[in-house]
Amino acid sequence: MVHYNYDEVTINWHKSEFGMIAQFSHKNASVKDERFKILLNRTTGTAELSIKDLWRNDSGMYYCERIDTSALVLRSNFLTLTVTENAEVLSTVTPEVVPPHTSDITVPVSVTSVSIAVLLLLLLGYILFLLLRKTEDNKKLQSENKHLDKEPWALPVYTVDYGVLEFQTDGSTKIPPEVPPSDSVEYATIIFPEAEPANKKRRQESL
Repeated sequence: MVHYNYDEVTINWHKSEFGMIAQFSHKNASVKDERFKILLNRTTGTAELSIKDLWRNDSGMYYCERIDTSALVLRSNFLTLTVTENAEVLSTVTPEVVPPHTSDITVPVSVTSVSIAVLLLLLLGYILFLLLRKTEDNKKLQSENKHLDKEPWALPVYTVDYGVLEFQTDGSTKIPPEVPPSDSVEYATIIFPEAEPANKKRRQESL
């Protein structure tokens, strides 16, 4: 509350680290927040600033300035306001600055998070599948290489035993006497008659 005369020009209310929050003059009155209200009492010559629906961030130091017609600025003492009980905390005094409803954002954010998680799981599963398949292929290739590196099976070797057949002979069987080789060699000459031509033979038969 501040005393004033109607001829005084302006009365400004300020909050430390925030600036002017209300202004009153004989021409008009203006406030930065609808919760602020200026009450004038012409009988006592006082102007009172009231704040309804206090918020916790309304806590702070307040003071007012009175500017007269000669541009002399008189500043009042500081008033400390402390709000102890309030469930809602806002960053500024302006009521228009209200945080959005978190319930409207929760659903899209949760759906997006679930979609991203599903995609990551699918990608991880695909990578694991590729790794397992590559491991199995490597094991199969190593097994085939080991099989080829082994020595081939030894082929069986067949042997043939040759024996001598002996026939038993009785006493009745006679062995032909051996013919001694002859030292003399006889030669024989064979003379074949000359063959007559076939045409000549046919002519003789026709005669």
